[in-house]
Order: sequence, then C-alpha cells, then structure tokens
Amino acid sequence: MGSEGKIAVGDVVRTTISNFTNWGIFVTIVNGIEGLIHLSELSWTENIKNPQDHYTLGEELKAIIISIDKDKKKIELSHKQIQPNPWQKYSVGQHVNAIILEIEKHDIQLKLEDDNLPAIIPARLVYRDYNFEENNKLECIIQEIDKNKKRIILAIA
Repeated sequence: MGSEGKIAVGDVVRTTISNFTNWGIFVTIVNGIEGLIHLSELSWTENIKNPQDHYTLGEELKAIIISIDKDKKKIELSHKQIQPNPWQKYSVGQHVNAIILEIEKHDIQLKLEDDNLPAIIPARLVYRDYNFEENNKLECIIQEIDKNKKRIILAIA
C-alpha cells in the first residue's frame, strides 16, 4: 500500500473473496473497500468461466491493483499478474516436455510439463508408426505460439 495507508495502482494486496459474479470475483481489499478481479485476470493458464468452482467465499487471494476509477468508485485487480506470465518464457524452436492429455483424429492434445499450458501436435506432424498413450511424456519442439488463442503447436523432437 502507498503512504498514509492509501491503495495505489501497482500495489500487491491481500484480499478476501466476498462474492462471485458471471464476470469475476468481488474481493474486500482493506477497511471494507471492494474491488473486482475479472475472469480474465484470474489465471494465465486456465480459462475460468465459473470462479466458484476454483475458489471459495472467504478465501484469501493475493492480487495486484491494476486500475482505480475514483469517480465510478471502481477498483480492478489481477490475481494472475502476481506470477510471471508463463507464455513469455517460451519461444519457437525451444525443446519442452509435454504430457499427452487426449489423442484425437486431427491432433494430440497436450500440456507443457512445467506450466500446464495447453499445446497440440497436429496430425500432419505425427509419425504414423509412433505409439501414443494418454499421460505419456513426450519431448517436443515448439513450432508456433499463439498467445491470443492460448495455444502452442508442437512437433515431436
């Protein structure tokens, strides 16, 4: 918190979940001051649609204040920005380990071992004689990173 006990953009605060909505989580920051953590600001890796499936009323969350609108009396916070953005630590050509989640006709669904980021291997990049099983670990090479779609395209190393 800033000087004189006031909150400011960029402050990391401990909050308590006070309510769930379709668009996020309301949290109590300090002295009854409430703010909102939008669904998109909850996780770098998960697309959370129902926050009550992941969090509970009264649960404490660390968050960073990302905006304060004094006129509208609105405070926006981010829970995910407490941690480094895992999407920024990967690059095309990088070797990674991935775990097979599901084998489909057109691709193989995986998650990166270190961060659980979603990834796929398109069928066109799969060896026909390779025996795939769910939960197996594969060494892969990143072919493409689509941060907007939150997807990484891999090839088998």
